[in-house]
Amino acid sequence: MLNTLQDDAKTYADKRDYVVVFVSSEGNVRSMMTGSSWLRAEEPTVIGDVTKEEALEYLKKLSIKKEDAESFYELAGGRMVNLKKYGDHIKHGGGFADVRQTALNNVEESFERTWQEVVTATLISKRK
Repeated sequence: MLNTLQDDAKTYADKRDYVVVFVSSEGNVRSMMTGSSWLRAEEPTVIGDVTKEEALEYLKKLSIKKEDAESFYELAGGRMVNLKKYGDHIKHGGGFADVRQTALNNVEESFERTWQEVVTATLISKRK
């Protein structure tokens, strides 16, 4: 799927019809984007996580106490999607303990989904 999107994006970018923006939090997408279509394109702009100072400033704008913001940054890092999601939760009255538990639950669910995918892929490959 990504290869098809890449080829279409390159074709239309060459024609100057439109610009395509790929957004992903997965590390392997960038390596996949080094395919032939991208050899002719401009170097992708990668926007990484925000710094600790930027994260704390963002959380301050949400009226989150400094100590909660620092604890939250230690938990979630500078990934903007997490800062927004969990920051809004705190802003609307959720305590840090609730946010921490929700984040840990999300990580656990992610590991479980990944484990299931690995097991399924292994079983399928053994059948071939």
